[in-house]
Amino acid sequence: MRFNEFLRDLPDRIGLWPARAVMWLMVYGLFLIPVTSMLKPQWELKRHGVRTQGRVIALTPENHATVRYRFEVSGVAYEGSWGPPFNVAVGDSLPVTYLPNRPATSIAGEPSLEGWWFLPFVLLPGVATLAAFVGVRSQRRSAA
Repeated sequence: MRFNEFLRDLPDRIGLWPARAVMWLMVYGLFLIPVTSMLKPQWELKRHGVRTQGRVIALTPENHATVRYRFEVSGVAYEGSWGPPFNVAVGDSLPVTYLPNRPATSIAGEPSLEGWWFLPFVLLPGVATLAAFVGVRSQRRSAA
């Protein structure tokens, strides 16, 4: 059975609202995995990050105005990149926050979790709800 046939027949098998709930969970789960992997480093940096000073090594306006920077931990040089907003020039010093057990995981500046809740708790449920209502419809026709 193909997936689109599965979705088409699901309301007749388990009912319309349970089928929409299944669709909602599938869509929400599918998108929650990449969102979680995107937010996890921010959480770790906020909780366990160590601050140091780095130096701007490049500005890449063609890459979403990214700032590339270099910093050292225990004599080992690491490089990273982070997006705007920064008002810096090549050679400027800037604060860097990194994970002590994985210095390659870093950001320029202070990690911020402002607005982190919007994506997993507002936007994703909205998209999943839309998919559940548009993607799962009853096949039963009312007799006129």
